[in-house]
Amino acid sequence: MTKSQGWLLVLGTVIVAQIAVPTIALMHDAPARFGFQMYSGYHTGSITVLDYGGTEIDVEFNALLPTGLRSELDWERYIPEHICSEVTDAATITIQRADRPETNVPCR
Repeated sequence: MTKSQGWLLVLGTVIVAQIAVPTIALMHDAPARFGFQMYSGYHTGSITVLDYGGTEIDVEFNALLPTGLRSELDWERYIPEHICSEVTDAATITIQRADRPETNVPCR
């Protein structure tokens, strides 16, 4: 095998892998990791912001967070602290996700 044939073999293998992995993922239930539909139609959950009287505050998350409410991010780690610092009347942040128990985070 010559050097150019080796490169063609490597290139062919890479191309086949780029087609095969998503194709196999499409055969699984959506959304499938590494599939074309990875996050399409994926119900991410919701975040509710309550004031000190327990009334829900309407928050535009797409304006507040640079990436919106993307499902692959860890919402519990940074989002409550950021919302508490940006929304002046926020007292409690409630995070509901389909794959985790509900989390209530008080603002300090």
